[in-house]
Amino acid sequence: MRGPKRAGGERSNAWSESKYTNQTRFDPLDSEIPSWRFRGRPALGVKVEGREDLPIFVRNLHAAFLRPFGPSDVAEVIQAVPAAFLFALEGVFLLGGSLKQIRVAKTQLFHYGCYGLRRIYLHAFPRSLLHQRLTRRPKPSVLHGYMRAGATCIQQGGTYRLSFTETSLRRFFLHDVLLHELGHHVDRRGRRHGQRESESYARWFAEAQARNLACSGRSTNFSEAVRQNA
Repeated sequence: MRGPKRAGGERSNAWSESKYTNQTRFDPLDSEIPSWRFRGRPALGVKVEGREDLPIFVRNLHAAFLRPFGPSDVAEVIQAVPAAFLFALEGVFLLGGSLKQIRVAKTQLFHYGCYGLRRIYLHAFPRSLLHQRLTRRPKPSVLHGYMRAGATCIQQGGTYRLSFTETSLRRFFLHDVLLHELGHHVDRRGRRHGQRESESYARWFAEAQARNLACSGRSTNFSEAVRQNA
C-alpha cells in the first residue's frame, strides 16, 4: 500500500513496480525487508484457532519515524477477523524505518505497508509526512480511507494539504493498511486475478472487514473509530 507522492495515494506491495503486483523487487523503501531477517523471537504470538500462534515481529523504531500502534493493537485486529483468512500467513512484521527511506520518501511514493511471500509488512511512518502538500486531490477511493481514519485533506489554492494526527494515523494503519495487505494474502491463496482486479479486491476486503468488525464490536479499535466518525 502506497501513499501520496504529493498527489493521490496508491496502494502497492513489496513486489510491485507500480501500484500493481509484478513480482519485481525495486524500491529502496522495501530495502529494509530483505536486510532484516527477523531471526529473533517475535514480540508477540497471536492465538489463532486451528493453527499455531501467529508471530508479530517488531524492529527498533528510527527516531525520524512514527509507529502509533504496537503489536497488541495488531493482535487485536488479527484476532477479530475469521481465522480462515489467516491460513498460511507466516507473520506480521513492523518495520522501523531508515535514513535511506527518509531520503526516498521525499521524491517517491511512500509505502504504508506491503505483502509478499505470506508475510505482511507495516512500514514505520516518517514524521516529516504527517503534513503533506499534494499537487492534486487524491483519488476518491484513497481519500475515503484517509477521511474514514480521521485525517484531513484541505484545498489551499492550487494544492491540497493532507494531515494526520497520531490518532488518525493509528486508525489508518490498523483499519485500512493492515486489512488491505491481509486482503492480498486471502486473494493470493484463493483467487487468480489480474493486477488491477487484485488491487480492487484488497481494497474491497479491507473496507468490508472494517465494517464487519466495527458493527460486531469484536475490536475496540474499530468501535472507537465508528463512534468518533459517526
